[in-house]
Amino acid sequence: MSSRPVSRPGTTSLASPSSGIKITRNRQSIHTDALWQLFNRHGLSHIVDWHSLEGGDVLQVCLKEDWLVRWLPDKDTARIQVSPEYRQSPPALRPLTEILICMLANPFPTEFTSLDELTMHLEMRAEIAQAAAKTEMNFHTEAVHRPTQFWSYDEDKGFTLKAGQDLVEALEFTTQPALSGERFSFSCYRATEYVILLGISKVLRQKRPKHYTELLQQWNIEPLQSSRFHEHFLLESGSLDTPFPMRFYTPGDRVWFKNPDLPSSDVAGYEGSWVIYLGQGKFTNFWDKQKPFSLMTKCVEVYHWRDGLSSDAVGMATIDETLVAQEVAKTLQNQDRLALIADNMMRYRDPAGVYENGGCIDASRESPLIHFSL
Repeated sequence: MSSRPVSRPGTTSLASPSSGIKITRNRQSIHTDALWQLFNRHGLSHIVDWHSLEGGDVLQVCLKEDWLVRWLPDKDTARIQVSPEYRQSPPALRPLTEILICMLANPFPTEFTSLDELTMHLEMRAEIAQAAAKTEMNFHTEAVHRPTQFWSYDEDKGFTLKAGQDLVEALEFTTQPALSGERFSFSCYRATEYVILLGISKVLRQKRPKHYTELLQQWNIEPLQSSRFHEHFLLESGSLDTPFPMRFYTPGDRVWFKNPDLPSSDVAGYEGSWVIYLGQGKFTNFWDKQKPFSLMTKCVEVYHWRDGLSSDAVGMATIDETLVAQEVAKTLQNQDRLALIADNMMRYRDPAGVYENGGCIDASRESPLIHFSL
């Protein structure tokens, strides 16, 4: 924890900052002191600016500009792990400390109505990142494979939770081979849904049992998947017109890396890659959890999918992962080649259906919602 002296925030009305956390001060909302105490527990009070907006109805909290410039050059959140504030935070608090720092620097302010909402969001992000780090699966875009003690399969609905089973236990057993001794088959998109649902469910089970029961009952009847899952449980921020900084990621984010190579992107499952940001510069590798990706190695892997393009025994286009791994290894040993590929891939992706300028970096990030209805 930082030992620097801190002072409690005032209520001076300043020009609205373009980053941070917003809290609406209504009857169920928090007092400023309670929020200050949260930042103080994480050793962050001395680096925070407070802004009273909309006649005092909204409190916005963000990083002080000098701290932002010093510790997040190029808005690279991987650098947070070397900041004194992060290093001085107790190890048990560091995941939440990193999330808080990212949120304070977030160019798209996140809005809450209470301290409880903010802390739940922090905990959901931390649980998502923790669950993602434990997740390992077999990659398959069509296989139907789940532990039968927890799930029933319906061709129209997908996998529903069996009556009497706990949703958190089912999700953990399905995604974490340390518990099941087995790796089940997933696409990367469905894998992210299970991990996000697990993080949300663990927090709701502890803090809002009624909402957790509603969630469990929904999965007994019909799981929410794909666009319905996105609509109900995720907030998408950023766009191609107003993008996130390329190196700005918050633990618990769901992130998309586009495959900018048209021929290999036609292979099912290789249109791009959905991952969860774990923190400390690492992204999930759902197929080998011992080898999480950095931003650079993820870009290199997606780039080399084109080198694995081949045909299977019946002439269908496929990706030979062995060839991909060989080319990735070569690139990581050749700095000139790595620089060329980085220049090609470290650009914002083209719009859907366009393959002109290269680039795999998405402009948006997806994060868990606090308010959702089933």
